[in-house]
Amino acid sequence: TDSNNNVYITGDFKSDLSFGSDFLIIGNNNKNMFVGKVDKDGKEEWARYYGTNLVGDTRGNVISTDTSDNLYVSGSFSGDLSFGTHSVYKIIGSTYSTHKFIGKLDKDGDEKWANSYDSMNTGSMVTDSTDNIYFCASSNVNNMSFGHLSITKKSTFASSYGILGKLDTDGNEQWVESYDVIFTGMTIDNDNIYVIGKMPAYDISFGDIHVPYYTDKGSFIGKLDKDGN
Repeated sequence: TDSNNNVYITGDFKSDLSFGSDFLIIGNNNKNMFVGKVDKDGKEEWARYYGTNLVGDTRGNVISTDTSDNLYVSGSFSGDLSFGTHSVYKIIGSTYSTHKFIGKLDKDGDEKWANSYDSMNTGSMVTDSTDNIYFCASSNVNNMSFGHLSITKKSTFASSYGILGKLDTDGNEQWVESYDVIFTGMTIDNDNIYVIGKMPAYDISFGDIHVPYYTDKGSFIGKLDKDGN
C-alpha cells in the first residue's frame, strides 16, 4: 500500500484478463506479468502488463512502495522484456533461460527504469526512509554479476544460497552479499533490515557473527544496518 492506502498488486496470467476498465490481452500461451492499482475503496485505477519476445513466461513475484508512492516490482522473465519504453535484456553469456528483473513505476503506472540480473529466485523486497531498495533472493549460480558488483557462492556444500542486495531509488546497485542461508522474508524498521531464512546442516558466518548448526530444518533470523553490516 502507499501513503493514501492505495493497493498495488502483481502476478501473472495466461488468458485474457479484465482489471476494471483495463483489458489485458495475452498474445500466446505463455504467462505474462501484470501490475495493477486499486484505491482504498476497491476501485481499479489502472493495470499494466509485460511479456517477452520469445516463448517463455514472465512472472511478477514481489512489489513494494516507497515514501514518494513509487512502486518497485520484481519477477522473472525469459528472452528480452519490454518494460514500457525500457528494454530488459537476457544476461549475455548466461547459460540459464530465466532471469530476474527489478523495475520502478510511479503511482500513475508510468515505468521509470528496469534492471536485469542472472538466475535468481525472488524473495522479499522493502524500501527505507530515503527510498533505497533492499531485496533477498536465492540462486544456485556459482558466480554472477549484480550490475558492477560480483556475487560469489560461499560454500561448496549446498546447491543453493541466499543473496541480499541494495539499490538506490534510481536503480543503481549499492552493495550485495551472499550467505549460506536461504532467505524467506525480510522487513525494515528505522532503516535496519531484518531477515529470516532456513539454516543449512552446518555452521555458517553472518558477517563476523558465527551461527552454529543445531538441528535439521532450523530457522535463522538476522539484523543488518542499511550499509549491509
